[in-house]
Amino acid sequence: MNRRTLVAPSVQEIKQAFRDYGYPMNGTDTWDKASRDVIYAFQLHFRPEQLTGGMDAETYAILQALNRKHGG
Repeated sequence: MNRRTLVAPSVQEIKQAFRDYGYPMNGTDTWDKASRDVIYAFQLHFRPEQLTGGMDAETYAILQALNRKHGG
């Protein structure tokens, strides 16, 4: 049987996805205040029912879908 292992993306991979979509995400390896502010702005626009400023699977899935749709 061929099983796939799910691997969580790194902070840098997620931050790059934000930059690919056009958000001004910094290059630190942490979810510092500036990073959380960007996530909050993204959630405000694309996921207003979940305004936490924290990265979660649903927020990342939305970001990935937008990047696929827009070629990011």
